[in-house]
Amino acid sequence: MTSSPGSERRRGARRAEAGFTLAELLTVMGIIAMIGALSASAYQVARRNYALPASAGRIQGIIRAARNNAVLTASETFVVIDPSSRTATAQAFERVGEWSFEAPAAGEGGDGGGASPLAVRREVVQGAKAVPGRIGSALSFNATGAFVDCGSEARFDLRTGILISAWVRHDLVAAVQPAARAARQAADVNVRRPRRAPGPSLDGKTAPASAIVRKEGAYGLGMTRAGALEGFVGAYTVRTADGVVLPGRWVHVVYRFDGKEITLEADGVPREASPASEPRTPAKGKDPGAPPVAPVTPAALTISSGTAPFPGDIDEVKLAGSTEPLAYAWPPHEQVLGWKQVIRFDRRGHLDPAHHAGSVRLVLVELPDETGSGPVTSVAVDYSSTFAEWASKAVQAAPPGKKGAAPARPSEAEEMAKIEKTYAAARRVEIEIDRLGVVR
Repeated sequence: MTSSPGSERRRGARRAEAGFTLAELLTVMGIIAMIGALSASAYQVARRNYALPASAGRIQGIIRAARNNAVLTASETFVVIDPSSRTATAQAFERVGEWSFEAPAAGEGGDGGGASPLAVRREVVQGAKAVPGRIGSALSFNATGAFVDCGSEARFDLRTGILISAWVRHDLVAAVQPAARAARQAADVNVRRPRRAPGPSLDGKTAPASAIVRKEGAYGLGMTRAGALEGFVGAYTVRTADGVVLPGRWVHVVYRFDGKEITLEADGVPREASPASEPRTPAKGKDPGAPPVAPVTPAALTISSGTAPFPGDIDEVKLAGSTEPLAYAWPPHEQVLGWKQVIRFDRRGHLDPAHHAGSVRLVLVELPDETGSGPVTSVAVDYSSTFAEWASKAVQAAPPGKKGAAPARPSEAEEMAKIEKTYAAARRVEIEIDRLGVVR
């Protein structure tokens, strides 16, 4: 029996409708597996080629954003590089109040000569007088009960990240310096006079400070009659040594609260401050530390105070609160080498010379793969403290040297060189911030 060409075509069509053969399926699956393997390999290569520079770019963007905010708002900002949490966080401030005091023109009240009370926008001035200021006019609060009532607006209810700055001038007697006191004591010994016991400071340890800027019960900056700066948040108060605010000239003072501690500065120099309030912990004498947030109170924000007026002149007052932090977390297979770093910018966008002697350098590396342990999650240096904090602990823990000499303090450059040597073969990207704040 013979078949026609038409029947052969029909039988071929029926076989096609029946499906693929096993050999055909295995061939297709093999091709798909090969393509998947090639894609995974290509992804790994792309990750190594592009992920590290991309992370470095994100970190540079965080740093540049902090610097730009410092320039735009004329306030200090900082960036925390934390290798332990693999994060770069920029903390910036947003201006919520600014007060400068200019004398009224003739016909606007008083005699126009700058001796009458001023009306500062919507603020109410009580008893303060216009005097020549650092720029233009300032207010003198030497009168009893003189202050400026700035109101109790919601924008003054700052919680964390509080920045107060002002220019102040006073004419109080300077505090007795330790060197001068020691010289007098030595003179007493030379003439065989009985030495007198050292007395308290000019205004006493617990004497209240005169207010510079205050929101009662919440936060504030003040100065004692001995020229010590005092800052508080809630019931926690810290105070510097006497004489940091020199008499007879304008001094720029700064209060900063970051949710962990209060920092006080005079003329751009951070001043060491110790708790002035009594500890409220069961362990007597232990510093309880600052509260995490400032309380919200209905009290008005004031410049000077009706109960504790500033004994001098105040000009160019600024109040700022922190904005939402800008943060970036780099992936687990990358790491910034070294200890935690706090990169601080001043009001001009330059690296703050009070905290940085030179440029700042960051080294971001790609961690090598570890065999038999799965994805790499370890860090190069698991330090959650700055190098200065780590070095202090290392010195305290080290045994004394020869003849009881104190152990040598570690060098940051040498310690960083050791870490970088360990990762010499790793791919890296270096980021540098020069003294002008330029990020490269």
